[in-house]
Amino acid sequence: MARISSIPVEAMSGYNTTQAAKKVGVSKRTLLEWIYRGLLKEPTKLEVMGTVWRIWKNDDVSRARKIKGTMKRGPKPKKPK
Repeated sequence: MARISSIPVEAMSGYNTTQAAKKVGVSKRTLLEWIYRGLLKEPTKLEVMGTVWRIWKNDDVSRARKIKGTMKRGPKPKKPK
């Protein structure tokens, strides 16, 4: 992970995790879950002044869309009576 004090121009051409999730059509939590479960390769990470940013490129978003296409929705949890 690169440590920098300002955001480089090339990072601005990507998306943050929230923006990438909207493009894919899933929640931010879902994208992060796919990364943690090993279903999706983690995008480039940058640390800017102590904050870690994932920079999603168009290829990363495309891979996430393919994963979404293979997923099936599970049953909704039953509500307690």
